[in-house]
Amino acid sequence: MRIQDLNVRPEHRKKGVATALINKVKVWAEFHQANRLQLNTGTNNRMARQLYEGLGFEWFPDKEIYMYFLN
Repeated sequence: MRIQDLNVRPEHRKKGVATALINKVKVWAEFHQANRLQLNTGTNNRMARQLYEGLGFEWFPDKEIYMYFLN
C-alpha cells in the first residue's frame, strides 16, 4: 500500500496529526492484509524523514523510498 501526498496545514503541524493519520493507515492496511506501507519524500525534507523514521519506516536509498513492513 502506498501513501501518496501526506500534507498537514502549517497551523496544525507539530500537534500529532501526521502521526495519527499514519497510525490509522497502519491499522487499515493490516485489516486489508497489506504486507507493507510505502512512501517517499524529498531528501531535503528533514522533518518528514524524522517523522517516518520515528514511526518505524525504513529508508531504502537505492529505491529512494521508505517502507514499513506489516505482519
